[in-house]
Amino acid sequence: MSNDKEAIARLFKLQAKINMMVVDGTRKAEDVAEILQQILVEKQQYLRHLETLTLTPTKGKATLAKGKKVFTGWLDSDFKNWGTDVSGIDTDETKVDVHEMTRDGNCKTLFGSLGDPRKLCLTQGQIEEFCRSHLDSLRQEGYGTFFLFEVNSELFVALVFVDVGRLVAYVDRFSYDCVWGAGGRHRLVVQQQTA
Repeated sequence: MSNDKEAIARLFKLQAKINMMVVDGTRKAEDVAEILQQILVEKQQYLRHLETLTLTPTKGKATLAKGKKVFTGWLDSDFKNWGTDVSGIDTDETKVDVHEMTRDGNCKTLFGSLGDPRKLCLTQGQIEEFCRSHLDSLRQEGYGTFFLFEVNSELFVALVFVDVGRLVAYVDRFSYDCVWGAGGRHRLVVQQQTA
């Protein structure tokens, strides 16, 4: 702990000196800001973008709890037990990004590295549509693909696995702190963000 305090004290002293260099014109503010931005981005690189795909329009009445025709390998009863069996909204054609893990992290860290998690959510109908139409883009070999969705203001993560060609779906709460290892190269599918 004392090493942390020393490191933090050193950091604040260095920041003060750098700020003074910017004020007196020794360093350009834009150059310092660019270096700080690089540090920030480097620390947040938990994922690598694989591809962008298009989902066809979906109906809001689709729920994962009723997805037995798609998830023929196994369907977690917690989709129903946790109250996610709630209709959503109809959606238009939507672009989604598929990412692959490059660093260990929990769901909050992984999805959070892409921005506001609530803006990354898909509807349950879109998740089902992705699994039906883009089977080859799901992580294979028994590793998972994660989808973020929201029901009644609570965030959930659907975890989809391909098991001998059949789809298996689990659900976790977004707040669950399980750390997923990057070695599995798990995938995340999110709504594409516009600049």
